[in-house]
Amino acid sequence: MLLKSKITKPVYPPGVVPRTRLYAQLAGWQERRAIVVHAPSGYGKSTLLSHWLDVAGLGGQAAWLTLDESDSEPLRFVDALAAAMEPVIPGASAAIQPILEDQQADAARALRRLLGVVEAAAPDSHLLLVLDDVHRVQSPAIDELLTTLLEHGPRTLHTILLSRGAPSLPLARLYAHGALSLLTADDLRFTEAEVNAYLLSTGFASPSAADVRELTRRCEGWIAALRLGILAEPRRDRVTALCTRGENGRDWISNYLVEEVLQRQTGEVRRFLLETSLLDAFNAPLCAAVTGVDHAQRILSQIAQADLFTIPLDGAGEWFRYHHLFQALLQQRLQAQFGARAVAELHRRAALWLADAGQVDSAVAHRLACLLYTSDAADD
Repeated sequence: MLLKSKITKPVYPPGVVPRTRLYAQLAGWQERRAIVVHAPSGYGKSTLLSHWLDVAGLGGQAAWLTLDESDSEPLRFVDALAAAMEPVIPGASAAIQPILEDQQADAARALRRLLGVVEAAAPDSHLLLVLDDVHRVQSPAIDELLTTLLEHGPRTLHTILLSRGAPSLPLARLYAHGALSLLTADDLRFTEAEVNAYLLSTGFASPSAADVRELTRRCEGWIAALRLGILAEPRRDRVTALCTRGENGRDWISNYLVEEVLQRQTGEVRRFLLETSLLDAFNAPLCAAVTGVDHAQRILSQIAQADLFTIPLDGAGEWFRYHHLFQALLQQRLQAQFGARAVAELHRRAALWLADAGQVDSAVAHRLACLLYTSDAADD
């Protein structure tokens, strides 16, 4: 299930604002070996690409892979690449399995085999590979494989890298030859026109130009901050109220999240959010195992419907993750309110469920976290 979510294009929220100016920059993808989109969390990178693929009608020729720390192992990385390519290149995974299963398995050879399969299967059709969360797998071994993919892959295979920071790859040569283009936080910042469109899509009626200008300045075009502000403002006729809250970006986020967004939830929902914040991906059964709540499905549906920064990871609406910024702030509150011993127990429950589900890497990560927090509790 987690693997399926990794190779499924994320579902974007309803009422997403079309970003025509950015779509125009992405439209030249067939003329580039790669496009790198890097910006901090909350700038809408995944939403931008997911929506653009649909607007451009590229679903049938695009593959998506959301990376995580477990993909830092080279063989697993190539295996995940092949799984992502499978919908557009049937047989891609089977073609490299003999290499991966060999006692002297070589990730570089498996990647070359995969690229050869792609070239043979689609010699004249342009294909697009989107790699999301590249920052989570930065290592010399993965950098070498990505460099091979970008520099020696088929001319018809194009890659878009989404990352919170500039990837640690030797991209200067590709850029110098016009084979690579960049989108950064400056490009992704919402303009006044886009902020206005977003306000209208969320129910605000005809905000004034002055309010839109001030709101854009306050959140610096950072859509996550604007979403937090709107979530904390129940009335949809008070754009001015959004403009007057918070004196800087950090206050804007923390005040809205802690004092208003969380405080507007029931005690049960607040506890559920905090206790599940240690999970990088979750479904109702996993949440139930961690929290001990027997109606986890109902609460999960409730917070997803309320758009409490839950991001669907599959089309079935079963697996989710929290927005990374939201998750980080929830984790801070979790530690402060519950203490190391309670957090250790939550990690232990997560490890047991994930181990039973066959998610070994995630289970080990939670088990190690459990030991770390247990040690902290003993020191206290």
